[in-house]
Amino acid sequence: MSAKACVRGLCVAVLLGLLGLPQGARAGEPVKVGLLAPMSGLSSHFGPILRNSAELAVEEINAAGGILGRPVQLLVEDDKFSTAPAAEAAKNLLVNEQAVALVGTISSATTNAVIPVATRAKRPFLYVIQGEYKGCNPYIFALGPTPYQQMKFFVPWMVKNQGKSFYMLGSDYVFPREMNGQVKRFLEPLGAKVIGEEYLALGTKDFSTVLTRVESHRPEVLFSVLVGSDAFALLKQAHEFGLDKKMRIVAYPGYNSAYYMGAKEIVEGKHIVMVYSDELDNPLNKRFVQRYREKYKPAGPIVETAYSTYTGVHLVKAAAEKAGSLDGDKLVKALEGLSMDSPAGRITIDPKTHLATQYMYLFRVEPGGRYRVVENFGPVEDPQIKCP
Repeated sequence: MSAKACVRGLCVAVLLGLLGLPQGARAGEPVKVGLLAPMSGLSSHFGPILRNSAELAVEEINAAGGILGRPVQLLVEDDKFSTAPAAEAAKNLLVNEQAVALVGTISSATTNAVIPVATRAKRPFLYVIQGEYKGCNPYIFALGPTPYQQMKFFVPWMVKNQGKSFYMLGSDYVFPREMNGQVKRFLEPLGAKVIGEEYLALGTKDFSTVLTRVESHRPEVLFSVLVGSDAFALLKQAHEFGLDKKMRIVAYPGYNSAYYMGAKEIVEGKHIVMVYSDELDNPLNKRFVQRYREKYKPAGPIVETAYSTYTGVHLVKAAAEKAGSLDGDKLVKALEGLSMDSPAGRITIDPKTHLATQYMYLFRVEPGGRYRVVENFGPVEDPQIKCP
C-alpha cells in the first residue's frame, strides 16, 4: 500500500490506503494530518524515522476505513531543525493546507517555535520528543516524557548501583539544564552530591580539556546530557581516554536507541530509562515492529521517536472518532483524558496538563541493539506540572 507524503518542495507520488479501502472511506476530501520532521539540517537522520512511522500509522488508519469515513493524507514538511523554518512549515500545514492536527518536531527550539503557530490556528499540536514541559496551552500535547518522568526511578537506581558522587555535563541549551536540574533534585534526599557541572556549546568536537577536568574531580558517575554528534564525540573520546574504566558514564540521551548505531560498542552493557523499546513483549508492539521492519528495514533498533510519532497519529484518529468532528477545539476536548493502548502500553493524556502518562522502563542495552527490559516502573505522571 502506498502513501501521499508531501515534503515542502517535493511531493512523493504515493497515496496511502486508497487501494482496497471500503467505498465509504473514499467519500469526501482527505483528512490532512501534518508532520514536522527534520528532513535536512542537524539531526536530519530523525527525519525519515518520523516520516516512516507516520506513514505506517496512516496506512493502518486508511486500511481500517480512514477517519470519520474519509481517507487520511499525510503532509510532511521539513522543519530543517531550525526555528524559523519550523514556524513557516507549521504555518503552511495549518493555514495553507488546512491540516487538522500537527505531529512531530524533535527539539525544544523547533517545538517552541511551532507552539504559537498552532495556537493561532486553534489546532492540536502533538510533539513527540522527550524534554522539558512546554507550558500550559489548550492546543499543545506532550507525548515525550519529561525529565521528572524519566528520572523519578532512574536516579535512585543510579545511586544504588553506580555511585553517589556525580559530575554533570550538558549541551548549552534548555533541555540539558532542565534534565540536570531534575537529577539534582532527586539526588539531594538520597545523600548523593554533585561535584561538578558544565555546559558546552553545541558543535563541540574536542572534549580533552573537559575530560581531564572531570577526571581530576574523581566522581563515581559522569552524567552527560550532550546531544546529537556531540554525544557520540564525548562517548568515543571518554572511551579512548580510559575514563569509562575509572567511573560510570551515563549518557542521556546518548544511550538512547536513536544513538545506538553511532556508538554501539560503547553503549552495549549500559542502562537507560525510556518509554519504548522494540523488545517490549505485547501484541501491538509485535505488530508494529514486524510491519516497520518489513517495510523500512532499519539497520538498528526501532527508536523511541518512531513509537511516539506512530502513536501521535493514532491519537489524532482516536480523538476525531471520539469527537465525531475535525474541528480543532473539539479535537482538543476529545484528546483531553483520552486513553488508548499503544506499542509501549497504555497511554493517557492528562486532561489539564496535556502531558502523556505512560509506562517507563529500565533497559539494558544488549549486543545487536536489543534494549532488554530490566524493570517496568509502570505509568509515571509528573506531579510538578500544574495547569488550571
